[in-house]
Amino acid sequence: MPGALINIMSSSSSQASTTRRLTATAAVTLATAPAFAAPVTL
Repeated sequence: MPGALINIMSSSSSQASTTRRLTATAAVTLATAPAFAAPVTL
């Protein structure tokens, strides 16, 4: 039973870091996308 709790905690922490990484990637994409889209629009 304690092992299951440890598994849940470790998987939730790795999921949190994955979410953080995806959020950072999305932020960078949103920040750089206008720079690429602007020349196309103009």
